[in-house]
Amino acid sequence: MVSLNYLINMVYENYRACLRRLPAPFDKKEHWRRVAKTLKLSKSAYQRLEWIIFYETKGKGNAKATCRHFLISRKTFYKWFNLFDSSNLRTLENRDKAPKNTRQKEITPQEESRIVSLRKQYLVWGKLKLQRLYQNIYQEKISSWKIQYTIQKYKLYPHPVKNEELQRKRKRNQAKKRITELKRQPFPGFLIALDVITIWQVPRILDTQCIL
Repeated sequence: MVSLNYLINMVYENYRACLRRLPAPFDKKEHWRRVAKTLKLSKSAYQRLEWIIFYETKGKGNAKATCRHFLISRKTFYKWFNLFDSSNLRTLENRDKAPKNTRQKEITPQEESRIVSLRKQYLVWGKLKLQRLYQNIYQEKISSWKIQYTIQKYKLYPHPVKNEELQRKRKRNQAKKRITELKRQPFPGFLIALDVITIWQVPRILDTQCIL
């Protein structure tokens, strides 16, 4: 005859076995961390992920507490919080800060062709003379920098080789940093200069005849 205690133990063991077979509860923060390591996110992106995790767990949706904990501004937090996509953690990576629409040269192909034609006819004239000549011939205003830009673009110089040597010389002779420009700092040891002298000692060779 089966005792009551035996039946209770059987039920309890079956219950524990069923619990072991149940899948572990989904941990969102650990899942995100595993994905971040798999994607090899940068240090800054991983730190932003920690902001989101703290906000979702310990912060309980409190942005003020999250910003206070990580010492960041609300503007910074909300910027990355709005960009965050749980299905694509790369959204926390740094964005390219270069402007999408850069300033283009305002010179037209027609102006370029006219300047090239005038420059070839008057190769030794400067940009200011060519500017006035252009305005007199075509009855249109043009800036001197457009003429200078076209001359440099097509290398319309009287002596191209000599001009290249002159440009290289100017680059070499650019203003160099001098020690006199160094600003003195109000603490000792900000500038240290040491001279080192190496003394080589030649070993003495003993006279074997004296020893004998």
